[in-house]
Amino acid sequence: MMETNLEMNETIQFIDELSVKKEITNFWPKYHALCRSLPDIGIDADRVVPIFPYLFEKLENDAASFQIYEAIQAYSAKDLTKGNNLYNLLISANEPILLNLLPSIIKGLSSSGEVMANIDRIKVLVESMEVAQKKVGILCAINIQIVDDGIRKDFLGYVSQQLQKLIDSRQVDLFPIMTKVYRILKSELRDWEKSLRILAEEDIIDVQIELVYALSNDIDINQYVELYEDILLSLIKMDTKYKGVYNTFSYVLGKVLKSHQEVVIRFIEKWIKHSHDRANQIGLFRNLFIELYHRDYPRFKILVTNWLNSNDPSFHIAIFEIMRELKLNDINELELSREIITDLSSNDVRYIVAKILGFIYDKDLSKTLLYSILISKIDDEDITKLVASIFKDYLIFNYYSVMEYLENKSKISSKKEKRIIGSIIGYFGVMTPPVSVKLRHFERSYNDIKNLSFNTIQLSLS
Repeated sequence: MMETNLEMNETIQFIDELSVKKEITNFWPKYHALCRSLPDIGIDADRVVPIFPYLFEKLENDAASFQIYEAIQAYSAKDLTKGNNLYNLLISANEPILLNLLPSIIKGLSSSGEVMANIDRIKVLVESMEVAQKKVGILCAINIQIVDDGIRKDFLGYVSQQLQKLIDSRQVDLFPIMTKVYRILKSELRDWEKSLRILAEEDIIDVQIELVYALSNDIDINQYVELYEDILLSLIKMDTKYKGVYNTFSYVLGKVLKSHQEVVIRFIEKWIKHSHDRANQIGLFRNLFIELYHRDYPRFKILVTNWLNSNDPSFHIAIFEIMRELKLNDINELELSREIITDLSSNDVRYIVAKILGFIYDKDLSKTLLYSILISKIDDEDITKLVASIFKDYLIFNYYSVMEYLENKSKISSKKEKRIIGSIIGYFGVMTPPVSVKLRHFERSYNDIKNLSFNTIQLSLS
């Protein structure tokens, strides 16, 4: 009890300090104590209101700011008189930062049984000529606690009507908060799917943020698969400068990838086509490609094969970026889809080979991709000669360790495959590798040389 009284006294002192904007030491412990104690210390609303401007200045956008909203809700629920007084003082002040507390007050008051008066308050806010009050009024539609089904249905019917008017009159400043209301209340509002689709057409980042939250938390893809994909495709236009939003969006897509893989892949492909600079920024979805590689390697091989065979250069650039992400995640092996390569014409395969050489610089990934072509087209003499010549004149010439890779492959290959591999290895078996090959052979593994001195390396080249 002593500790409780002490905390309350310290909280009242903290309130006084905030009211006069006094420099505060140990702000966070005092702030947390305020949020815990506010409903119980019995302080009047006229002493609470002056603390908010300085308090929100100190909080800025800190994640812990939600605690003061919960405290205000509890304060209003515990004492209806104090809650009503607080509401009236804040609405009189009419400052946006203070108006944002009204939904918490209405939630507290209505949870204690005061419903009709607060419905009337919400209607006044929604029908206000001031945008700040309209925003708060719309948000209150989520917060108000209405137990009676009939009253709730009538109230949300009113909300639906007002939201439709705002859409029709293109009150774009209100579209983000309206999107939030639609995503949370969903089927309780009339024409909610149609309205969400209309709002999703807007290129407004705050609307798009709400849509990302909708896909993450509110709209079940199994129940609303068509709506889900429509909203997903609407986010194609979201500006890539919003890296934080894309981080969240990529995480959401990662969850969807597990159950609706093709929906995500269709989105990514359309996203790349949206503008010429998208391919360079495919790294925004790096986690999706790493996840797909590990979760469904055959589907990943199909994706890479199709993108390399695409006539759209954006997909080749995207492959370049994806290969870099694979390497950063210690992925050193990749094959093309044998089924697709087998059915392609020699010209198509030559095209893919050219794209591998042009856009995939890593020796490990390029050698495994080219080897998969060699095996898939083992009966196509032109292709096997082409790929064999690349191994001879480029890969082994520059990276002598590729020889060891082929030798290991030969051990588990068919007779025809062994013969082709043997022709490649034999090419170097009858000639002295150039100095650059000797160097590469010595350097075949960073782990082999990282502990050697510079003089040791020089000696080996003499």
